Amino acid sequence: MQIDYEKEHAAYLSIDTCWPEQVNDLFVEIDYEGDVAAAYIHQQLLTDHIQYGQPWKIGLKQSRHLLHSHALRLLITPLRKGTTEHYVIRPTWSDFTV
Repeated sequence: MQIDYEKEHAAYLSIDTCWPEQVNDLFVEIDYEGDVAAAYIHQQLLTDHIQYGQPWKIGLKQSRHLLHSHALRLLITPLRKGTTEHYVIRPTWSDFTV
């Protein structure tokens, strides 16, 4: 995989699509700082993500044919100055059965 940084909050990922046939799906995990992010292939939105404290996982199986000739473009919207990040990672559940 080759990564080209277009500008501060954008990147192109060139991904080799020649993975073995026994591989059912290939995932890219993106750990970013920002508000929201979007992934495009050939100017078409593939998926988006709202930052909640966990890495963003993108499955590439459905887009393998497009990735053969186009890079995956990532755009990240940065947090606005003066905003605060609040994440609820894992809720706590209590069992009240007797």
